Amino acid sequence: MLPLIKKTVSSVCPKTDKLSTRKQKGRWLIWLFPFTGLVALLWFLVRVLPKPSRATYPCQRVAFPLASGFVIWLLGLPVRWALFVKLNAIVRKHVMCCVQYSLPGVLGVSDWL
Repeated sequence: MLPLIKKTVSSVCPKTDKLSTRKQKGRWLIWLFPFTGLVALLWFLVRVLPKPSRATYPCQRVAFPLASGFVIWLLGLPVRWALFVKLNAIVRKHVMCCVQYSLPGVLGVSDWL
């Protein structure tokens, strides 16, 4: 989900020169926002659908932005995936184009040297 958070941390022991790996603390933080958003959405739906006037309660006024942020995040997942696939295809196309046009020049210079 987040590329900046590593699964393990590797380091070399200064005394034994052996590679030691340990799990990084805080992996559960990746799931904090989705879990909180889902709970807020369920809480909001369970409380407000039977009686819509409950939407003005303070607890529901706090839960609504969390729930709506979660819904927007969920709707963004397919968009993010589609953009990744499209950009990946564009990059591959242009990389082949650059190689196709620059390779004869590189080979020509290497033959000249």
